[in-house]
Amino acid sequence: MNRMPAGGGSGSPIVAYVVHVLGDGRARHRRRQLERLGCRVLLAGFSRRETPLPDEADILCLGRTADQAFGRRLIAMLIGAVRLWRARDFLAASHVVIARNLEQALVVLVAGWLARSRPPLVYEVLDLHPLQTGSGLFSRIVRALEQFVLRRCALLVVSSPFYVEKFYATRMGYRGPWFLLENKLPQDDVEIARRGLSAAHVERRPAPPWKIAWLGYLRCARSLEIITALAARRPDLVSVIIRGIPQGVVAAELEARIRDLPNVSFGGPYRHPDELGVILAGADLVWIVHYQWEENARLSWFNRMYDALCFHRPMLVREGTALGSFVLEHGAGWTLAEPVAENLERLLESLSEERWQATVRHIARLPRRVYVDVDDHARLLAQLFPDRFATATPPRRAIADARSS
Repeated sequence: MNRMPAGGGSGSPIVAYVVHVLGDGRARHRRRQLERLGCRVLLAGFSRRETPLPDEADILCLGRTADQAFGRRLIAMLIGAVRLWRARDFLAASHVVIARNLEQALVVLVAGWLARSRPPLVYEVLDLHPLQTGSGLFSRIVRALEQFVLRRCALLVVSSPFYVEKFYATRMGYRGPWFLLENKLPQDDVEIARRGLSAAHVERRPAPPWKIAWLGYLRCARSLEIITALAARRPDLVSVIIRGIPQGVVAAELEARIRDLPNVSFGGPYRHPDELGVILAGADLVWIVHYQWEENARLSWFNRMYDALCFHRPMLVREGTALGSFVLEHGAGWTLAEPVAENLERLLESLSEERWQATVRHIARLPRRVYVDVDDHARLLAQLFPDRFATATPPRRAIADARSS
């Protein structure tokens, strides 16, 4: 176990940040942003085999977990709570604890109860898992545990305002303060991603076959079916660039599905943000269609949309979703009604270079704050430490205000 430093001395606010995956890039971004604004951040969390631990000081590894392995994750949670309790100076030194999803919030509460040290808890919601939204007995137990957390948290942080509007305020009956903290790109990541790219790379002139990029954590089996079936049927119309980490059914079927498709490439995982620019500069459209975890897919603003906006790439998304509303509001791509496969083919058949270029130019004119973290973390800290940081928008906001931020 890594030894955590004791608090005090510097006068800086001390934030304990407990995460689901220590090597997750977005978690590292959150830590960097808080540190840049003057906080001292103590990082704790779990590791996974496919995600190496960050090469950083001052981290506390609470154990190892695996995706979808719920039995092992429950055991890991119990072990993690005990390890966090044994490192009780971690909690005692903190002015606030941010827990990055339900499992970590429960770990923090159990460890705090054992250590009799309970700094204010900020509960950060990344996704809505089917176990949170389902109708079975286990889902009801999970929701009861989440309500236990919600009654004890000082602030709920969400990445999409629709999580509050459609789930927490209605189904969970949550009436406490909440804050919209989108997964936008930090300015440093934008500069890294754009490094070495010329205008010619970014402002390419496309022509069929249209190059569609599917990036990130690749979990949606139906997306794999739609884009590979179209690639097989219409090599004159589409080629597909797949980069990221396949999971679940996608991991099991990807190789077999693309083996005989020369117009579909899989380049494996990529370094974000370092390789992002090169990948998207070679693409025309970004595929952000999700079916897995249906309620989450309808309500989420996905990380990939900020990457697409950064490189002025139009998005392909599902109609009738939160992301679909975002794309329509910002003119940032095209929404696909059901049946998605047929409507995707029709769209690509009718898409002209002029129409694509016009959309790209429109995205390029969008305010940077739509996809770059300009002051989001500063506003969060103003809620957590109002005496130290400038006053910002109140944490609980009207849905219309949150959507337009």
